[in-house]
Amino acid sequence: MFSHFSLAFRRFSFYFYSMQFTKTIENQPLTPLFIEPLLQKRLAEINTLLATKLKEVKKAPAGSLRVTSSNHVTQYYHKTLAGDTCGRYIPAKNLRLAKALAQKDYDLQLIEALKKESRLLENAINSYE
Repeated sequence: MFSHFSLAFRRFSFYFYSMQFTKTIENQPLTPLFIEPLLQKRLAEINTLLATKLKEVKKAPAGSLRVTSSNHVTQYYHKTLAGDTCGRYIPAKNLRLAKALAQKDYDLQLIEALKKESRLLENAINSYE
C-alpha cells in the first residue's frame, strides 16, 4: 500500500524536476559557467531536504513495519528486535503507528538516495574547478 505511493511520488518528483531543469536550459549554451550554478542550487536543495529528513527519522518510532495480507485484509506488524521476523500486531485503532513506521522506511530510503545524489553532484562541481 505505502510502497506504491512512494514509488509514484518518486517518479513524479523526478519527472517534475527534470521538466523544470529542461525549461531552464532550453535556449542556453551548456557551458561550465551555466551548469555549475544549477548543480550548486540542486546540491543546496538536497542538503536542506537531507537535514529535514534526518531530523524526522530521529523523531520516528523505533523498529520497522511488516505488512501482510490475510483474507483480503491488510495487517500491520511492528518489528522492534533485529532478529524478529513476525513482530507485534498493530490494531486498526493504532494505524498512526503503522503510518509513522512506513514514513520512516520511506525517509530512510530517501536519505540514501539523497546522499548518493549529493556525492555525485559534489564530484561534478569539483570537476568544474
